[in-house]
Amino acid sequence: MNAGGQILLIDDDVIDIRSFERGLSRAGSGHRLVSLTNGHEALSGLQTGNVPIPDVIVLDLNMPGMSGFEFLSALRQDERLSFLPVWVLSTSSDPDDIRRAYDLNAAGYMVKQEMGDNFAEVIKLINHYLSVIQLPGA
Repeated sequence: MNAGGQILLIDDDVIDIRSFERGLSRAGSGHRLVSLTNGHEALSGLQTGNVPIPDVIVLDLNMPGMSGFEFLSALRQDERLSFLPVWVLSTSSDPDDIRRAYDLNAAGYMVKQEMGDNFAEVIKLINHYLSVIQLPGA
């Protein structure tokens, strides 16, 4: 992923969005962050081109309207978008949720409480992940 890459954060919690933005800054990442607060808006935006295709999506599961699981399932059914790496960042540590996310081809699953306020470490992890993998068309 180049320094001008984009991360799409889909989370309805404004505090988590702000924490992620601070983590991006602390990690010294040059990546752009686009944050959306619901799955419907994100899916529609990606499908219509109103939201540029990101290098990675960071997805909360527990959102009103369209849950993260519903978003991920719809994303995987869209031929044009199904390849996108999605990292789940959730309050849920339920083993069934974790398994379900991986069954939907999540690239990783992180529990918010286990990382505390240290979103910079999440950014570093995602940066490293994207530096060593190849995405279609890259």
